[in-house]
Amino acid sequence: MLQGQMRRAILEDQMVSGLTISPHVYMERGFVVGFVNSPDQAEAIVRMVKQVPGLRSLDGYLPLKESATRSTASDLGLSAEIKATLGLEAHLSAPRYAIEVLDGHAVLLGVVLSQEEKRAVERAAAGVSGVKAVTSFLVLAEESYVKHRPGLR
Repeated sequence: MLQGQMRRAILEDQMVSGLTISPHVYMERGFVVGFVNSPDQAEAIVRMVKQVPGLRSLDGYLPLKESATRSTASDLGLSAEIKATLGLEAHLSAPRYAIEVLDGHAVLLGVVLSQEEKRAVERAAAGVSGVKAVTSFLVLAEESYVKHRPGLR
């Protein structure tokens, strides 16, 4: 529900119309990822989304589009390659992670059960050929989160 409210807040502002910004929420923590055309747009997105009631925090990766050197298609391919790499690791649960790639910069989102899992996901993503950098918004699962999701491994 919070993710939908974040999306609405972004879509309702004319200053950021035409941008593709992905909102994510994990344990009431909000994250926004996507290219912006100016620092003012990044500030507007953060300001709008912070007003969504129920979010405990907000973070994001909002680089300037004008500095991008790669195509969207190559970023999508790189995202798929990272996901496939994570899927090969028996101790990682690839479906729990969202991977966004912007100009070769991998942004990792999702819930992990331990610091070791977080480091393993970060290492795996950084090891994929073509990844320039990694930003990790992986959140350590809180006890109440795990308690209400018995199938979480």
